[in-house]
Amino acid sequence: MRQVGTNFVWLLSEKVFRILFGVLIGAWVARFLGPYEYGVLSYAMAFVGIIAPLSGLGLDSIVIRELILSPDSNAEILGTSFCLRAIGGIAIALLSLAGAMIFHGHDTTMVWLIGIFGFSVFLQVIDIPDLWFQSRTQSAFVVKSHLVGLVVSAAIKVGLIVFGVASVVFFALSGVAELIVSLGVVLCYYLGSGPSIHNWRFNSRHIRNWLNESWPFMLTGILGFVMLNRVVQVLLKNVGSNFDAGIFAAALRVAEFWYYIPMYLMASAFPSVVEFCKTDSRNLTYHLRPLLHILNLISLFSVAFFAVFSDSIIQLLYGRQYEKAAEVLFWLIVCSLPVNYGFVLNVVLVVHRKTHIFFGALMMGLSVLLLS
Repeated sequence: MRQVGTNFVWLLSEKVFRILFGVLIGAWVARFLGPYEYGVLSYAMAFVGIIAPLSGLGLDSIVIRELILSPDSNAEILGTSFCLRAIGGIAIALLSLAGAMIFHGHDTTMVWLIGIFGFSVFLQVIDIPDLWFQSRTQSAFVVKSHLVGLVVSAAIKVGLIVFGVASVVFFALSGVAELIVSLGVVLCYYLGSGPSIHNWRFNSRHIRNWLNESWPFMLTGILGFVMLNRVVQVLLKNVGSNFDAGIFAAALRVAEFWYYIPMYLMASAFPSVVEFCKTDSRNLTYHLRPLLHILNLISLFSVAFFAVFSDSIIQLLYGRQYEKAAEVLFWLIVCSLPVNYGFVLNVVLVVHRKTHIFFGALMMGLSVLLLS
């Protein structure tokens, strides 16, 4: 349990630093660009974000589980997952660019932005060493690499602001620089501890079983959290305005932190849950009970906190021009409550190889939402 707690602290500390850099620097960027230009940048991210979950093919939890259960086949698992995820990343990058040309061909800046964010998706999904360290509950190495990339990205954004370069394309490219630096650093860590990359090999026998389990995660990644948040941004831009999209993006940037807490907690506990189920799968609910209690406390605290301080937080970070984002922020926090339990359900179903149930549960929830 100590290793789980340490791993969780590392993951959460990264998010805290990312909030400090991302929100503070992001708020500075938002002030510098203004709601309209910031809305354009956010819309391009949302455009790619709608289909981005398809790039990883929903394989993350499944690959981590297999790395734990089959240590003798790790090189084969890593090689196969790299090939599959690289193909998915390239496909999403090209699809994003094609969509940009079709829907925004008249807007050169938007095409560039969507193309850049599409390439960013590819860089994210080929980060296979991240999965290796997660399976070992050693996310400290991943966090350190991400922080290095974050500092580089923040430095570039500050430079653009200081020198008055009000180009949304350059701000988007700062994110690419972050991913390239992070990938390079984590690869250096991996070379000193993981199976040699030269030993990675592709084995087609994994494809059918993995994709049979992962397809619900591919679809739920679109229909779930990402869809409900990012599609709103796209609709705000098309039905409303870039100003409305910027307001929503500002609230979402703050709210996302609270969505990551249960995700990091369950990600840290996942390897120990898999190990536990090797010997006593019947008592899995008992093993997860302390985590459920923690999630309940986090949920109650977050709703109470933002009910009181959402206005102050938005005005402090973004200024009075974003004051309408306070109410949006509160309701995004309220919506996080059922999402927390979704992360627990995800762990249970992956361990028992019943991922299709998760898709069914989400579809029922979306049906209620659409009919209400």
